[in-house]
Amino acid sequence: MATEAQIRLKIADAIASAEANPDFGGEEICRHAVDVIMFYFGVTCAYQHCGGFDSSGYSIDCYAIAYVTERGRIGIYDYQYESY
Repeated sequence: MATEAQIRLKIADAIASAEANPDFGGEEICRHAVDVIMFYFGVTCAYQHCGGFDSSGYSIDCYAIAYVTERGRIGIYDYQYESY
């Protein structure tokens, strides 16, 4: 089973690759990261929209990506998607 550091690094890599797709929003980016973690490490992983802020010309959505660590604990990776 993967270490927490390995999982976090793979989430960051998956997010970076998904952000390169201009058709992806926050939901698609997080879904991609979850799919990558489940594929590579076979651990339970899920994401949840946690709220955000929306105004004229700017919005931010906050997400939490949760995963199970090698010691059976829950790890959390936070992600903010900004759009202008």
